[in-house]
Amino acid sequence: MKISKIFIFLIFTVVGVCAFKIYQERSIKPHEYYQNNFYYESYEALTIMVDNRKQETYNKIFLVGGGIISALFLGFIYFNSEENKKAPIKTLNRLKTNSILSQEEYKAKIFEAREIEKKNKNRIKIEKEIDVLISELENLKKSGIISNEEFEDKKNIVMKKYNG
Repeated sequence: MKISKIFIFLIFTVVGVCAFKIYQERSIKPHEYYQNNFYYESYEALTIMVDNRKQETYNKIFLVGGGIISALFLGFIYFNSEENKKAPIKTLNRLKTNSILSQEEYKAKIFEAREIEKKNKNRIKIEKEIDVLISELENLKKSGIISNEEFEDKKNIVMKKYNG
């Protein structure tokens, strides 16, 4: 999943939580507030106090929620622009539409871009496999199953096998 999509999900989650909190606050009736703990001369005085308290709560929700949303939005903009920079196919498409690349060059470059992407994915898989194997060898060495010399030998075998 792309990081920008995660930021969009987080933004909607924060908006939902803020909306729920505001809904909860609006549903509270004046007589449900602190009527038992305080003496009020009238129901009107209690209503005014509750309205003031609700407005303070709304302001806090908007302030905190707005701050979080703005930070998440800035993160979304940053990561979305970084993801677009890394998309060579989009760049090639833009060059083709601006008549900088011919149709034949475009097709050749698209093929090259896909091949490079496949190689990079394979390289990442190989690096992860090497890290897993070496960590397993280190665990065997720590537990005393293999010696330091055996560890180095096996590590060299792993490196030779995956690095060609």
